[in-house]
Formats: sequence, C-alpha cells, structure tokens
Amino acid sequence: MKKTIAIAVFVAALALAGAARAQVFLDAGFTSKTASVQTTFINKHDVSVDSSFSSRRELGKGFYFMAGYNHVIWKGIGLATGVSFDYCTHSESKSGVMGNMDFAANAQVKSMGLSFPLLVTYRYEFFYDLVVGTVYAGPVFQLGLSSKGETTVNWPTIDSVEVHPFDHYELDENGESRYRKFNMGIMIGTGIELWGARFDFGYSFGLLEYSNEGVKNREVNFMYESAITGQFFVGLGYSFNPFKKKR
Repeated sequence: MKKTIAIAVFVAALALAGAARAQVFLDAGFTSKTASVQTTFINKHDVSVDSSFSSRRELGKGFYFMAGYNHVIWKGIGLATGVSFDYCTHSESKSGVMGNMDFAANAQVKSMGLSFPLLVTYRYEFFYDLVVGTVYAGPVFQLGLSSKGETTVNWPTIDSVEVHPFDHYELDENGESRYRKFNMGIMIGTGIELWGARFDFGYSFGLLEYSNEGVKNREVNFMYESAITGQFFVGLGYSFNPFKKKR
C-alpha cells in the first residue's frame, strides 16, 4: 500500500512539474494514403502457373485536422496524444474494348477516418521557448469511418451509361468487407515551432492487414490480395501552453 501511494505521489509530482511545459497543439494540412499490395493468382488445375506480383496503390489524397496534447515529463521528453480526422478522394479511369463495344470507365471514392496517436516526443529549445524543434514516434490506432464511391461505365457504341455504387466497408454475404475498418501503425515525424506557429510532417506505417480479400476457397481459381497501408502528412498549426502564467 505504501509503495502504491509513493508511486502515485511521484507520478503526480511529475505531472505538476511538467504542467509548466505542457503544450496543446492544433494542426491542419495535406495527407496522402497509399497501400503496398501483394497480388497472387492461384490456379487449381495447374499450380505451376500461379503468379504473384507487388504494386503500390493510391488510396486517396486530401486534408486532415488534428488536435492534441503534449505533456513534457523530463528534460524535453514527453508523451503526446490526440485525435486526427482525415478526408481523402481518389479517382481512376480505364478504357478498352469488351466484346465488340468500346467502353470508358471511371471510379471515384471518398473516404473518411480517425487516427489516435500515442507518441513519445522530444522538444529542443533553440532560443528559450520561441524556437522549438520536435521529433516524435509511437503507435497510432486508426478507424475507418467511411469509404464509398461509384463506378461509371460509358458505352458509346450503344449510347448507354451504367452507374454502380460501392462501399468498401459494406459486409457481403459472408459477413466480410473488402477493407477492414480497424488498423494500427507506427507514426514518426518531426517539426519546428516559431513563436507557437507549427510546421511538421511525418508518416504512418501500417502494421495490420488492410484487405479482407483473403484465401477462402481453393476449389476455384481466384485472386488473393494482401495490402498494408501508409499515410504521409504535412501541415501547419499552432501550439500553446494553457498552464503558462502570464507575465
């Protein structure tokens, strides 16, 4: 019991000591999402013709907003957490001939998501607290809110247009979606503050499988897709200390 009380007092003392160096930060800027994809084609009749190749897929570009709190614990080292909202769009076009008819297809998707980072930070003051450099790294938990779009197919030969809506998170008859809503990664980044104004950039490396298109049935020919995501961001913001006493 005494050890528990002593630890609690010690943690509280660190918190009070770090309050003078605590920072609330607000950021907004550009973000881009991609996926490293491994595609495998499997043939049940002749495994010798199985093939696999890697590719990089664009998932969308857009903007993000982030609000967070950095608590300096000791000599510039601290812990930061917050929440980030992102909105991205992506479109792809393809044309060709199917049968004896030309076609032109265009797919557009809009996605929204939340990220919850938990970062170890290091702040270095170049000139008191007016010019500050920051580096950070740690786990980030991601939640997909929406990923919807539509594919438009134009058949000029017969003057026909088809529109097919889709939802990447919608469950199929097997209770699975194309993409998984929950993901986890590692975020790293750096930035600089000048009189509270922030400029920072970083990258999140996905750790979990993003695609749900797994191996389900070897009785038929099929394609298996594995995807790991990544997200780049660069933004501007503002940082301030709500506990700092006014002079």
